[in-house]
Amino acid sequence: MKRFGTVLATVALVIGWSARPVAGQFFVADPINDHPYEDDFEELYAVLASELNSLFAMPERVGLTSAICGEPNAFFDTEGRQIIFCAELLELMISGVDPSIDESMQGLMVAAQVNFILTHEVGHALIRELDLPALGQEEDVADQLGALLMTNEPILAMWAADFWRTMSGLSGQQLTPTAFADTHDLNQQRYYNLMCWAYGADPLVRSYIALQSELPPERAQSCEDEYSRMISSWERLLTPHLNDPNMFAEFNPKRNASGFWRFMEAIGDEAGRMRCTASGTMGFWQTGEQFTGQVNQEGLCVYFGVTVDNANEFFIEGGTVTDSMLTFTLEGCTYTGRIQTPDATRIDGTVTCTQEGYDDLTGEWSAVR
Repeated sequence: MKRFGTVLATVALVIGWSARPVAGQFFVADPINDHPYEDDFEELYAVLASELNSLFAMPERVGLTSAICGEPNAFFDTEGRQIIFCAELLELMISGVDPSIDESMQGLMVAAQVNFILTHEVGHALIRELDLPALGQEEDVADQLGALLMTNEPILAMWAADFWRTMSGLSGQQLTPTAFADTHDLNQQRYYNLMCWAYGADPLVRSYIALQSELPPERAQSCEDEYSRMISSWERLLTPHLNDPNMFAEFNPKRNASGFWRFMEAIGDEAGRMRCTASGTMGFWQTGEQFTGQVNQEGLCVYFGVTVDNANEFFIEGGTVTDSMLTFTLEGCTYTGRIQTPDATRIDGTVTCTQEGYDDLTGEWSAVR
């Protein structure tokens, strides 16, 4: 990662935060001590404070700050009334990202993790400052709020969850009495909790989360109920303290292209000299209006009466989704399709290919979850 600030700026972009001058009690506090990333944290906090003040009516001022702490950590300082994000934790997150992944994707992954940690600490601040009852471990309840605020971005939620699995490997967390007695769940438990809640928000189209996370079926079958109870509880607790009464209405999960699809396609030229058919699977990973993916297919092509194998594997970069229209390019072919709403379980579209020596090839494709 070339610059930490790029990651912090991405946090606001990936979840749609926009700076709005709203009076309130969350504010950007001076860094506790000098460190290389203080300016970047201050830019992020300016956006975060504006968003939080538009949502919550706080009785006291709560500061947002950063520091070199001597260890990778983030916490809500109840005495000083401030959320502190340690620079060492940001460095740890970046060190855990696979360096072979595209740099822009690395930024998104770390941004998702920073976002979750910040909203987790906001959860602590709300519990303490609003005197909310926390039935159960406060750390678990704060994790729930972080998960709720990522409801509409399931891929980001998965990346945030993956931090805890990575931490298990980086820290070599041992199952000692100290680990079991800690107020936090084990890293592995936090991983499965976040995956469960991300899946449970919309299990009809998020089966890919249960598959990718290897969530045990015994837990997966309860995730929808867990999520439902979780959002109902937080809504009841926070409604008296909201500036925005529509906040929880926005947690109705938005469906996008993310997930596994079965597809079929048929392409040919007008003269009939070339035609191809294929079927297989597509995996799409959407964040915001961008997505990447992988295609595995089998099929046949006929060139002037000669049949050749059309089996292949492709990787999609730079795909876009605008409203329900999806576009991506593979091997000289441009695919467009419409995600059929409201269930978002089918895509119907067209494909246009340019091959040297042939007129433009056109065809149709469709996919179902």
